[in-house]
Amino acid sequence: MQQRIWYLNQNWRVCSGNEHSPRDFHLSGIPEEGAVCADLPCFAHMALEDHLGISWYEKRFRLQELPEAGFRAVLRFESADFRCVVSLNGSILGEHLGCSDPFSFDVTDRLLCGENRLTVRI
Repeated sequence: MQQRIWYLNQNWRVCSGNEHSPRDFHLSGIPEEGAVCADLPCFAHMALEDHLGISWYEKRFRLQELPEAGFRAVLRFESADFRCVVSLNGSILGEHLGCSDPFSFDVTDRLLCGENRLTVRI
């Protein structure tokens, strides 16, 4: 089967969620104030000095076209430390518990032609 692979490791925004942790993070995205740019893989304390606790990561990316009929789009993470909630375009994809194990979500029906917003709360 033919595959297309896109790497989304570059230019993520990262911020502390300790002070700002609303339940609707997946709807509104992460706050602009205090966010820094980082490339993944990156623990939040590597981008945010002296950070411990809740971290938010956000990536915006554009698609020129959606997957063709019969093809699936899978979002794959190499790891996240420890409790991770992932959303795409305001819709929670799921939660992952673990440290060093890869995990993935089928995002075929949640992708948009144009801008997409991936938000991860760890």
